[in-house]
Amino acid sequence: MFILKYRSLYTFFAIILLLFILSSLLFSDTKAETNNNAEMDKQVKISEVLLDMGMPLLQAENKKHSYDINWAFISKMTSIRLDPEFILSFQIPLLNNTKKIAISSSIAKENQTKLQPKKEVIDGDKLQDNNNNVESNPVGNFDNSKPLVLIYHTHTHESFIATSQYKYIPIDSDRSDDNNVNVVRLGEELKKILNENGIGVLHDTTVHDVPYEGAYERSIITFKNDLTKYPSIRFAIDLHRDAYGEVMKKGITKIPDLNKLPNPDFRKKYLLERNGQRYAKIMFVIGTRRNPSDKEDWHKNYDFAEQVSNRVNELMPGLSLGIDTKTYASYNQQLLDHAVLIEVGSNYNTLEEALASIKYIGKAFSDVINSINR
Repeated sequence: MFILKYRSLYTFFAIILLLFILSSLLFSDTKAETNNNAEMDKQVKISEVLLDMGMPLLQAENKKHSYDINWAFISKMTSIRLDPEFILSFQIPLLNNTKKIAISSSIAKENQTKLQPKKEVIDGDKLQDNNNNVESNPVGNFDNSKPLVLIYHTHTHESFIATSQYKYIPIDSDRSDDNNVNVVRLGEELKKILNENGIGVLHDTTVHDVPYEGAYERSIITFKNDLTKYPSIRFAIDLHRDAYGEVMKKGITKIPDLNKLPNPDFRKKYLLERNGQRYAKIMFVIGTRRNPSDKEDWHKNYDFAEQVSNRVNELMPGLSLGIDTKTYASYNQQLLDHAVLIEVGSNYNTLEEALASIKYIGKAFSDVINSINR
């Protein structure tokens, strides 16, 4: 009858334990456990109906006990609790992890908030109204005697469509030896922006494209010499402009009509118009060819180009056309992990359009380089 009355296995063992030690320890904990009874009663009353319906054994126990002194003692001396949460967790193990899961989720959410990096979002349209958003902010002294960045030009004489402001007579198709109107001018503007952002720059204006054939064989010699002379160089930018056919013929003195160009579709490819301002779109070119002796991985060059391209499009959406990979060439990029080739517009753009883009290109390179070199 005794066992039938206390059918719970835990209750049975607890009563056995109680018989041996009740007389010596019972009253020492009576007051403390009595104070806990009210709280435990509340828990029972809240879920008593549900538990009684689903667990008849518990119904009998609840009717028998109101967490009297005996049960308080058993709870104290063992890990057994008769509150509904404990009983349910014993019957349904998954519930035993509920609090742990809730706490872990809370911590994870808090950590996610703390570790989430701030992402600077700049509206390209607003940049047109307030160019100060991309103006360089000096971040410290730079030392061009220990340059971090090399800017050079494999095709040094690449030029743009002549305009009334930037007139020139081509020495060859779409080429000029006047550094005020060719890609060297863009390189000089890029250098200024990088300097203003605390980055030391070597702008090497060595001519490599006379003759045009063999330009890369000559430019890699310049590149290697610069790396030897300035071991501080970690980034290299070979600055070009793209080309399709011929716009400025050798010796021409007439300024072309932008509305009557031989291939208007190619002009559209590299032209971005925003709020009345025209920009020359850009493209990065990564060569994937490597010789067995080359230890450098072209994917690193690609990653660097991708970071800059993405940053350009954050500053001015649509300005970068992305990255073009070439399997048949390396473009000297095997010399550095952070070496890239960039096309700023094409021979269908004006220098004014290219210069309008340079401030965004410079800002993007500055942000990425300073982030990597931090």
